[in-house]
Amino acid sequence: MICSSLNLDAFMSISSPGRWTLPKNGGENGAQVTPYVAGKFLDEHGLEVGPYKQIIEDLDEWQSSSDVFKLGDYIFENTITYFVYGSEHVAICLKIDLDVGEPDNAEPALAKFVETGALLYEKALDSEMPNNLRKAMIAGKPFKSSAEGKEILVTRKDWSIDNSYTLKLSIRNPEAARSSIFYFDD
Repeated sequence: MICSSLNLDAFMSISSPGRWTLPKNGGENGAQVTPYVAGKFLDEHGLEVGPYKQIIEDLDEWQSSSDVFKLGDYIFENTITYFVYGSEHVAICLKIDLDVGEPDNAEPALAKFVETGALLYEKALDSEMPNNLRKAMIAGKPFKSSAEGKEILVTRKDWSIDNSYTLKLSIRNPEAARSSIFYFDD
């Protein structure tokens, strides 16, 4: 079943364990935020996600992603993309992918990755991104920690050409993820 029209108020009122809780940004203390709201976290950075759709028939696996945002005008592009993964009602993983296809021009792309990651961290966890996470993102180094019951990961995958690579910042909800294929998507 693919959902093409959603009543956001109805989804926000559904009580489900493991949802993102944002005491300040989400409204009243402890207000629950759905994947449909999480999809709007990075709108102000030009990373508006498309429709949140079921992607595997007969499984409660859903996703939404932004269009690829180009960072510069190079032969091999540096790009950033935002993803929301989960079930119909529960966000399991919020992820930003930075593809660095032009490593000689990586600095502005890394700056955008860190800036966007800081906003996602703040919106998802209602706190400022810690410096050790910021440093790992800038250096492109693996990182793993937890905050507010969520797992925070930075992963890097090197490409086979010209020192290009992909960096990912993932904020995962392990309580909600036990049965999801997206839980191990890094």
